[in-house]
Amino acid sequence: MNKPSEWKHLLRWQLNSRPDQQASVGRRVLRTTVLVCGVLGFVGLLLGLVWLKDLGIFKLSDEDLRTILGYRHHDNSVVYDRNGQKIGEYYSNYYIFVPYNRIPQTLIDAIVSIEDRDFFEHPGYDTSAILRAAFSYLNPRSKLRQGGSTITQQLVRNFLLTRERTIERKLREIVLAYLLEQKISKERILEIYLNALFLGNGAYGVGSAAQRYFGKKLAELQDHELALIAGLFQSPSGYNPHKFPDRAKKRQVAVIKAMYENKTIDKKQAISMIRKPLRYQTFNMVNLDTAPYFVDYIREQVQQILGTHVKNRGLRIHTSLDSELQNLAQQTFAESEDIFQFGRVHLQNETARKADQLEAALLATDPKTGHILAMIGGRDYQNSQFNRAIHASRSPGSAFKPIVYSLALGQGHSWSDVIYVSPVAVDDYRPRNHGNLYLTETTLLQAFYRSINTPVIELGLELGMSKVIDHARKLGITSDIRMEGGSLLGASEVSLLEMARVYGTFANQGTKVEPYAVLKITNRKGEVLWEAPTLEERSEAVMSPQLAFLMTEAMRSVLKFGTAYSFRELADYAVGKTGTSNNSRDNWLCGYTNKIAAIVWVGTDDPHGFSHEVAANKLALPIWANFMKKAAKVHPPELPEMPEMVVEETINPTFGTIDKSGVNMYFFENQAPTKTQSSFKVLTRSGVYRGVFDR
Repeated sequence: MNKPSEWKHLLRWQLNSRPDQQASVGRRVLRTTVLVCGVLGFVGLLLGLVWLKDLGIFKLSDEDLRTILGYRHHDNSVVYDRNGQKIGEYYSNYYIFVPYNRIPQTLIDAIVSIEDRDFFEHPGYDTSAILRAAFSYLNPRSKLRQGGSTITQQLVRNFLLTRERTIERKLREIVLAYLLEQKISKERILEIYLNALFLGNGAYGVGSAAQRYFGKKLAELQDHELALIAGLFQSPSGYNPHKFPDRAKKRQVAVIKAMYENKTIDKKQAISMIRKPLRYQTFNMVNLDTAPYFVDYIREQVQQILGTHVKNRGLRIHTSLDSELQNLAQQTFAESEDIFQFGRVHLQNETARKADQLEAALLATDPKTGHILAMIGGRDYQNSQFNRAIHASRSPGSAFKPIVYSLALGQGHSWSDVIYVSPVAVDDYRPRNHGNLYLTETTLLQAFYRSINTPVIELGLELGMSKVIDHARKLGITSDIRMEGGSLLGASEVSLLEMARVYGTFANQGTKVEPYAVLKITNRKGEVLWEAPTLEERSEAVMSPQLAFLMTEAMRSVLKFGTAYSFRELADYAVGKTGTSNNSRDNWLCGYTNKIAAIVWVGTDDPHGFSHEVAANKLALPIWANFMKKAAKVHPPELPEMPEMVVEETINPTFGTIDKSGVNMYFFENQAPTKTQSSFKVLTRSGVYRGVFDR
């Protein structure tokens, strides 16, 4: 046995040696653990790099950002009237682009405070947000709520990625956000973000949201309203104030608190913003407010001019519309319900009466410039978008007669020429005179203002139908005119626009001016893309001022003595001609002052006629007269001066001789009759004529 001293020595050695041995073992374990972890970490890193490579993270480049880097802001194309008032917009999605330098600072502060407080400092991503996302991914109880994305990441996600909640998508989002911030400024990122993202209620961007929710331009919003707009980015549908006003208010309060915490407002401002009431407005399309048919027509015109669509192109389209005159036209239609009711009651078709299919249209132009000032294409745009002022072709009836008479006067006839009213038949066509007026003399002027039909056929037989058609073309009719007797009485269909061109020529002293509605097209920077031809380029003298004056005064007689006599007071400043087609299917009043040419049509879209009690003087005339009375207050007319080489005489309207008790007639110099002369120049033919319009 060992001696006690040896036991003690051995025990002492063992006790003294144990810590060293334990430390050595611990170091070996630690080294082993570190080595294993290092190997595993390296393997994990390699696997992670391989995984990221498979995801294509290392291949992301500027090319992947091209959608954002080359982004061109969408913007509604806007239509303005002649005074610069907005009357229409064209868009697929509702955008109103607002450049960064015009975005209110309050809105920028609100967006940054609630969405990304460190936006102006971080490189495109927020490290703390990434860690939160990673923790969510590793936590089995997490539903992968990846909140905390920076504004740059949100922009990348909306433009380039899906909303799929995966770590792969998140990594791509972070890398692309970092790359984007190397290429464009923070201000540019915010400009795109604030203008491009959906904010509910059909609005894209803060400019359109201001209109959709508050009915104001962005610059007109108050601070508390801007805070609400800022709150929409998180959940446009969930915070839509029209649907969920309580939610929207809570979100607005959260934005204001965030602004306070971010020290962009003080406590007093925060309380004031929270307390201010939010008053929302239901969005109404401006296209429907003033001139819906006109706005549709402008879109057609611009597409034809530019050869491309107009929606969301940021066009600024300046037009000729006189909104004040347009409103007066709308008022006139609104005040004409009794007229429409009268027409509806007298429709021959019972189904049409029940369906209230009576329609009407109005077109007003400036005779001197050709500018379209007012347009109504139907009684109810929301019921029917068909534009009858432009696209409908209707028989003008006697409103076509000024074309025939102006040709006759230009070919040597005068208003005092006498014709014997007798029945006429051309082939199988047998026109009738209203009231069966036959077997009597009449001057051409009286035949004109009383709208007697057979004298016009007599003139057509003499002049030749081909000459009448050529003359109509020269005055502005572009539709086909059939080579038949009925065309002399307005049987061939034409549009209101064509009749406005013709009557505008009479009003403009014989100079035809092409009607125009689009005056100028620019982009949103104000750069001119297209401008209407000059007035000189659009004008053509097709009739002498003397002949135009003769026709104007003849149409004044229509109001003073003829078919428009019920509104004879308008003859002091306006002239016009009624027109009624067969069975009163189409009822017209075409007339003008020296400031406005106005065409009114009343009828049905389907070929439904009216009873014999209905004619243009019962339907179109009162609407036209009421409109012209209103228009005269806005554009005071002036009576035309009698040109040189025109003389005035008082003539017996039946026999064509000078008669102090007669009516005023105007003549080319040296054509006026003497007291003893009757101007019985027109052949008084009667009978049946074959093939006379085939030549």
